Amino acid sequence: MKAVFLGWSADDAMERLFVSEDCDVLLVWDYRDWTFDYSLLEGYEQIKLFAWSLGVFASGEVMSLCSQKPVRSVAFAGTLQPIDNAKGIPPKIYELTLNTLSPAALRKFRLRMCGGAEGLKTFPLGERDSDIEELKEALVSIEKRYSAEETGNFAFDKAYISGRDKIFPPDNQLSAWQSTTESETIDCEHFDFEQMRNIFAEL
Repeated sequence: MKAVFLGWSADDAMERLFVSEDCDVLLVWDYRDWTFDYSLLEGYEQIKLFAWSLGVFASGEVMSLCSQKPVRSVAFAGTLQPIDNAKGIPPKIYELTLNTLSPAALRKFRLRMCGGAEGLKTFPLGERDSDIEELKEALVSIEKRYSAEETGNFAFDKAYISGRDKIFPPDNQLSAWQSTTESETIDCEHFDFEQMRNIFAEL
């Protein structure tokens, strides 16, 4: 099985990006609470993990409590310190995103995430409306979880740093991974359909 933890504001429309002909794929994207049905992972000899954006932190929380550890784990354009001036999204930016979220603000966010209108065309959600209140709840939930006294202790095998990222600053990504995890910088935006699909396929 390949488990994919998506970034904030993504959903099952992303399934066309993460396709595997030789194994099952589990997509995770709702971070409004931290309940996880670990029985979904039972019966699989191997679990491989791909995590993107805020899904990097979310997957770390889930997998640190999982009895079966992934045989390979890859992080893309995210860190285990999601709200941090030096290793994640700067707190002021995170709070601004939460406090000003609207359909128009979400479109602007996705444009920045994809590097402009052309990149947005490759984002599976495209112009589809999303539930703004649910997205706010997810941001609040992630913030509360990260602010808790104890968080997960999961370690990734490799991290891909998105060199033109406008969501997670590339320097912050590099700072987050440089002393703990093998990392590679790629010349891409926070969301890059081809890069993500290729890395996922190679897991």
